[in-house]
Amino acid sequence: MALQDRRKEVDGTMDRLIPAYMKSFIAWNQAQGKALYADANSTLRVTYGNVASNKLRDGIVKGPFTTVEGILEKYQGKDPFDAPAALLTAIRKKQYGIFKDRILGTVPVDFLSTAIPRAAIPDPHS
Repeated sequence: MALQDRRKEVDGTMDRLIPAYMKSFIAWNQAQGKALYADANSTLRVTYGNVASNKLRDGIVKGPFTTVEGILEKYQGKDPFDAPAALLTAIRKKQYGIFKDRILGTVPVDFLSTAIPRAAIPDPHS
């Protein structure tokens, strides 16, 4: 029981410290002119890993980047797969402007990596 209590204490401390750390981390990166990337639910997480493809069990290989074309593929006109008409038109016309990645030839939206999110790591004590 003491170990579980300690785990809760550490988690509570982390929950209080992470926002201040992230504020400083974001400011430092902006001062360095570096980009920051949010994950799929718009929360910024600090972790490490390699940007890499993912080979699924059924033999499908997912490339390391998702792109704006995926927005068109998932579009349903309602949450959670809704998008502004102007964005959909720009994607269809390939009007990417300054956001076009010269190597991908499109706009990256997110990336896959080898990192394991903290929430995905099981608590061995629960």
